[in-house]
Amino acid sequence: MTEMQQAVARGRLGLWSVWLALIAFSCAMTAAMIAVQSSKTPGPLYDVVFPVFAVIFGLAAPVAHFVGFGLGMTAIFSAGDRRGLGILGACLNAGAIGIVVLLVWAALQGLASFR
Repeated sequence: MTEMQQAVARGRLGLWSVWLALIAFSCAMTAAMIAVQSSKTPGPLYDVVFPVFAVIFGLAAPVAHFVGFGLGMTAIFSAGDRRGLGILGACLNAGAIGIVVLLVWAALQGLASFR
């Protein structure tokens, strides 16, 4: 590898972690808004949108946040990577995972109040 190729290849994990956090969160929120708006008028659109919402919000977003957290942690401890972006990406992804855990806990507390 030449020095130019090494300079271009350096520092990508932290950047990927931040982009993954932002894209996964915005896709999940967009899917949530579409599902909420289409649930007011059930019909064929709702039948198509809800499974897409369930897949994006239920499966893809948490997996993307866990991968982004791993990339951020790798960027923090990797020599020659951007530690600041790694820390930012790890914090954003951990915050999104924390929000999901908090929402699941609140939902379970709400279900427990009906016993």
